[in-house]
Amino acid sequence: MQTQKKVLDLNLNQYHYFRPMNLYKKNLYFVCISLFIAVSYILYGYFFRNFITQPDLPQKYLAYKNLEDTVKSAHYEIVSLGDNSLNTNTVYFSPLSETVVFESGKEGFANDNDEFILHYKFDNKGKLIDSLKTRRYDSYEIYESYLLSKKNYISWIIDNDTIRHNYIELNPKADWTFERTEEEYNKLSKKASSVYCFKAQMHNYNSDDVGQYFDKALFLIDKEWYALYGKSLFKESVSEPYQKIFAPVYTHKISKLGSNSWRVNAFYDIVIKNDTLKLKNESWSDRTDMGYYSHPANPAFCILRNSTYFIIRPIN
Repeated sequence: MQTQKKVLDLNLNQYHYFRPMNLYKKNLYFVCISLFIAVSYILYGYFFRNFITQPDLPQKYLAYKNLEDTVKSAHYEIVSLGDNSLNTNTVYFSPLSETVVFESGKEGFANDNDEFILHYKFDNKGKLIDSLKTRRYDSYEIYESYLLSKKNYISWIIDNDTIRHNYIELNPKADWTFERTEEEYNKLSKKASSVYCFKAQMHNYNSDDVGQYFDKALFLIDKEWYALYGKSLFKESVSEPYQKIFAPVYTHKISKLGSNSWRVNAFYDIVIKNDTLKLKNESWSDRTDMGYYSHPANPAFCILRNSTYFIIRPIN
């Protein structure tokens, strides 16, 4: 009897030992099968489904090169503009010279911990020829090849002069009547090659040093800026480059993400005078247009905007 009892106890122990092991194996099998199904679906979606529906790339587009590979034609080439570390943005072409200026988004501080802004100047061959550092709180704005602030201006874009020049103030006390101010404004507007306005600037105008807000109109006459203070002088001044677009001549699907989003290779024919630059660029299917800027006096002087900036330049 004791022997039978020992055998029975042993069988019960084995039963309790193997039962959780069998349950663990079943759960493991279930997890593995689920992972296999999920991975198979992903592989199907990204490899089989994406490529089985794609036609072959037409033969004529095989010669198109990526932007990073230096696209060339007979007389022009596309190269990266400067170093990515410059963090360039805000393109401005000087209509008075074959140069383009970028304001850098790179953050920096001067020795006295004042935050500054960097500007870089490139020639029409993409060579960095000069740079300028200004304090952020001066809030310079580029207008008609000048950097204008509320207090002074810089002509560096035109002549590399970094000196801060004061405006010639016509009514420094802002004590003219409204009628006289309007008359002077109209007279100066006819003489000036450019007019720029700062809206509602604080100006101390009397002996008690009491401040009031006046608009500040600036007039460029014979390469000098004149300032006129007055009420209701502000008029919108716009001097930003107009971004144009190159539309692709062909797109070829690469892979699909979701139900409607595709990664594609977009192919472009960029015509510069008698040359055609043939390039391709990978993008999303709804973002294939490539932005560019061109010099107002020389349309062949072009800046392409992609993840970084590229310049179309003549080959020597």
